[in-house]
Amino acid sequence: MPGCPSTEVDLPMRILVDHGFAAQAAGGSAEGTAEEVAFIVSTTNNLFAQQVGAVIVVDHLVIHTDDSATWEEGGPNVAPTSPGSRNTCPGFTDTDTWKVWHVESNAYVDVRAYNGINTLLGNLSNWVANHGSQEARAPTWHLLTNCYPAPGTVGLAVLGHVCDYGVQEVALYSAMTGSYWPEDGDYSIAVKSMRGCDERSGYCSANVAITSFVSNLGTWRTFAHEVGHALDATHTSTGIMAPTNGDAPFEVPQSSNEICTFLNTTIKTLEYCLREQNPVCGNGVREAEEECDDSNTNPGDGCDETCAVECGAKCTAPFRAGSSTCTVAASTCGDGIVDPFLLEECEPPNTGVCDSQCKDTTGTSPNPTDCGNNVVDDGEECDDNT
Repeated sequence: MPGCPSTEVDLPMRILVDHGFAAQAAGGSAEGTAEEVAFIVSTTNNLFAQQVGAVIVVDHLVIHTDDSATWEEGGPNVAPTSPGSRNTCPGFTDTDTWKVWHVESNAYVDVRAYNGINTLLGNLSNWVANHGSQEARAPTWHLLTNCYPAPGTVGLAVLGHVCDYGVQEVALYSAMTGSYWPEDGDYSIAVKSMRGCDERSGYCSANVAITSFVSNLGTWRTFAHEVGHALDATHTSTGIMAPTNGDAPFEVPQSSNEICTFLNTTIKTLEYCLREQNPVCGNGVREAEEECDDSNTNPGDGCDETCAVECGAKCTAPFRAGSSTCTVAASTCGDGIVDPFLLEECEPPNTGVCDSQCKDTTGTSPNPTDCGNNVVDDGEECDDNT
């Protein structure tokens, strides 16, 4: 799209999944949850790659399937006591109390949460600041939860936070007696302080976002919406950035202009954070235009020397990051099922019609001698000239 980066830009992301999301999305299965996350990310990438030239690369994924991990070990990890109902995640409801730094009294004061999802976002920011040090240089973090189903706010992000590594404590000015915060009018004023983020603080601001489960096919829209905010896109009246009932694609030109301006500026000023892709087949990272990348350029192992999936092979690279895993499927000839993917044309026993290699001998299917002629004939799914 005009004005967007000339080549695809990688957006490295770290994702945390709490056990409430895992339970709702996949019955608590880590494998099923990973598949759900892969669907969310890949569907979002289809939109972002086509319209703004950005691709999410998940290089750190933590999936909680129970509540055994401590907050220090794994970040916010909660589940609703009543799945499907808001304000039932202990500690992150609209009426919970948190400590916030009060500038004028030079001390922490207890205040009631302005909004439960805001409090969870602040708690995630606190964890990133104080316990995510091994990944502290992550351009963006995203938490998947089940605490805030519709109706109401189902996602939240700090606007334009990608590559903003500074984590700041949110502080209060003016008198504070424990009422809701921030309050309408001048009763209290919330600002980013210069104190960093003390572990005692209930609210900090960092490069983070939250998406709450909507449905197995619908959560990606909220995720994409919040990633858009992370890349500095504001709300629009239509498209994926609409505050309600948003759907693909982005509204053009507003959203695409905002995101592409942000990407171009960030690439120029913070080149160590975002990077334009320069695909190299065999480097173990599936990049633009590559169907697979299994860390080598050897033909015959499922992923060929040009990083294309070979006939009869299946390759996986769930988040478009990391090395592909390719398998050349074993023969299933004789199982009673004609599998074109494995170049089967028929199934024996059919004497005089189908041979022992599941090739049709009558000439009604592609002639066995045609396979390998570098022409995709009728009935063939591929032909790689071998």
